[in-house]
Amino acid sequence: MAPKKAKLKEAEGDLAKAMGELAKKRADLKEVQDKLAALQASFEENTAKKMKLESDVDLCSKKLNR
Repeated sequence: MAPKKAKLKEAEGDLAKAMGELAKKRADLKEVQDKLAALQASFEENTAKKMKLESDVDLCSKKLNR
């Protein structure tokens, strides 16, 4: 019975270590996902600004050609 308990304790230790590593990897993933979301929001904002500026340039060019 003692060898089984020892193996169980060892397996529980391995599980605890693996769960700790999993938690760290999940935290790392969350950090990367947050950065990606921020970059995506910035990209969309800057794309909207670019389109507005292109529209303004087009409008100014039309006014100059009148």
